[in-house]
Amino acid sequence: MLSENREKEPSPASPTEKTSPSSSFPSTAGPDGAPLARSYADTLREGAPNRKPQFLNLEFPKIGNLSSCNGAKMAVFSEEEVSQLSVPFQHTLVGKFSFGRPPLASIKQHFLSLECFSVRIQLLNQRHVLIFLNNADDFAKLWLRREVFIDSLPMRLFKWSPSFNVKHEPSVAPLWVRISGLPIHLFDKCALFTIDGLIGEPFKIDEATCNLSRINYARVCIEIDLKHQPPSEIRVMNAGELLSVLVVYERLPKYCSYCHHLGHEENACYIKQAGPRPRRNLRKQPDIHSKGKEKVTEVEPKDFTIAGPSRIRTEDKFEPPILSGVSLHNTFDALAIVPHVKTVNELNSDEGDENAASEMKSESNEAETDD
Repeated sequence: MLSENREKEPSPASPTEKTSPSSSFPSTAGPDGAPLARSYADTLREGAPNRKPQFLNLEFPKIGNLSSCNGAKMAVFSEEEVSQLSVPFQHTLVGKFSFGRPPLASIKQHFLSLECFSVRIQLLNQRHVLIFLNNADDFAKLWLRREVFIDSLPMRLFKWSPSFNVKHEPSVAPLWVRISGLPIHLFDKCALFTIDGLIGEPFKIDEATCNLSRINYARVCIEIDLKHQPPSEIRVMNAGELLSVLVVYERLPKYCSYCHHLGHEENACYIKQAGPRPRRNLRKQPDIHSKGKEKVTEVEPKDFTIAGPSRIRTEDKFEPPILSGVSLHNTFDALAIVPHVKTVNELNSDEGDENAASEMKSESNEAETDD
């Protein structure tokens, strides 16, 4: 009896036997194993757990409207709808490589070294990458740099916007602004953000302004549209008293409205005037006094006309010495072997050594004959 009962009990699966993994999708079988009758709409509503639905949820309406203009159909999105769709990308930057792009792994590793752990990199095209960030601190930390070097290649940083175009560089840039002549009670963050709204869109104040350790001017970082000339002076009404406040911009870049690029004005545009593109030195040297900030310096050209201790000559600078009776068959003139030419003193000393040796040999021969 015991043996019969043991045979009826299911035996556990051995380690070598493969068991089918449990599916993450909901079961479609009934109690008797037959498939349940489900409509197509029910399947769409359920979807897969922990996965963003790929189909439109029927409980929510569509965004945008269909319209037609001159017989052509189009999809129309209002400004409110565009703003709603852009909320997930409010902390997104665009990185542009104009002189070559390193691998995406190197880009991400560089941002991780800057302690931006919420970064996610996606390739937009061969020159542009999208940089997705989850918090405002990482966003401000990267955007305020405006340019970083990765594998000795410069990458300029721009703020993403719904109107971003890869052919046009955005004209909005973050600038540190110094506002002088403000009363001490207007150093409050909320008051400063209202005042700085006359210049652009403020989003950060420095620590010295926040804790009032420097009160001769307030320093605020503001998003400024470089297409328009920023004001050098603003006015503040302080309890009925009109104040004229001086504004100073730190590192105000230039913007060309013709080619839509940063770095030069329209009167110096090499595209509009069909001139040569200015060269840029891509060599970077770290500044040991800048606490990790990257600094681009011009590298002085080295003089290779004088050979060093290694006696290595370059192809375009080395000229072999002119020696009588000696020919150098070296196409590149690199690592050329130059024979040593003895001076007169060396030749006289060698001749004297030979005479002394011959005299010693003749004396030894005479001694042998005497014996």
